[in-house]
Amino acid sequence: TANDRGQTERFEDYLEMGVASVPLHDYFFDELATLYISDQRYAHAVELADQTLAADSSSPKALYLKAFSLYNMEDEKACLEVAKQLVKVDTSHTYIEANYYAGQLIMKELETIYLPTRLRSKAFEVAKNEMKRVCSEARPYLERYRKYAPSQHEKWAPLLYRIYLELNMGAEFEDVSRFVQ
Repeated sequence: TANDRGQTERFEDYLEMGVASVPLHDYFFDELATLYISDQRYAHAVELADQTLAADSSSPKALYLKAFSLYNMEDEKACLEVAKQLVKVDTSHTYIEANYYAGQLIMKELETIYLPTRLRSKAFEVAKNEMKRVCSEARPYLERYRKYAPSQHEKWAPLLYRIYLELNMGAEFEDVSRFVQ
């Protein structure tokens, strides 16, 4: 009734009371999450997710809300942890975007690796090995994202292009090259 009458604050209060009383009830969680996200109140959304995760630590819906919010808050480290956890529990691949978050955030580690100009130096070899490790870690997430979100090639193609290049994967590199301009 409060929502129908345009009493947004009152409606939000009722939703918060509902979540506090019954944290696993979809209606209260979904409506409150929608409200927070539409208002870009990501910190509130993280609190809501944490409240639900306290009742069910493997709730894919709550994990996704938390990962999405942390991603938008640019809390990369926390988002990566939550996204990896969500990928493990989301066996139905409902929240496929978590794979993108994980893969993209892992690939950001490449920005921190200094690649020396002397090709035959030990430091160059160490840096290339670290780059390969990062790419190998990100690869399954981004390949899964590609599989379940093929139309999102503007997101996965540049990352897979870099991965396949670094890992010297010729056939895969050629395949993904057609999506990169």
